[in-house]
Amino acid sequence: MLLGIGRFVFLSLTDVATLPALVVMKRNRRHFEMFVGVSQLLISFFFNTAEAFDTQLFLGEDDWHFLSDVVSVTYFLLLCVHLMGYKDENRNIVLRYVAFAGSLLFNTKDRWDSTFYEEMLVVCYLLGVVYRRVFTVSNDISP
Repeated sequence: MLLGIGRFVFLSLTDVATLPALVVMKRNRRHFEMFVGVSQLLISFFFNTAEAFDTQLFLGEDDWHFLSDVVSVTYFLLLCVHLMGYKDENRNIVLRYVAFAGSLLFNTKDRWDSTFYEEMLVVCYLLGVVYRRVFTVSNDISP
């Protein structure tokens, strides 16, 4: 039991490390990023609780783990959208929603035995970053 409590405290403290980033997102009025970040924080808390105490909190540990994977991949893809540097906010909105929907869909398809579709989604977004930063000669790239 003591080991479970220690594990829970340690994992919860690592989750709290995301709070400064959430403050910056709130200040910059990044609502969707705030949604994903707060979701990540809450889902991680529930996953860590279920795992550390070997219990079920509405969902089982595997379900919380699955949701944690979805929002973690989404978080990374949102970083890629930011690094693409499009000034057109409508394009950014579409890329953000596609990131979340794709992460959910492809994680559901892959489940635990594969990461193929997740990897393809991440590679597509990384290629978008490389294309925008290396091959695009344009003044419409945000710094």
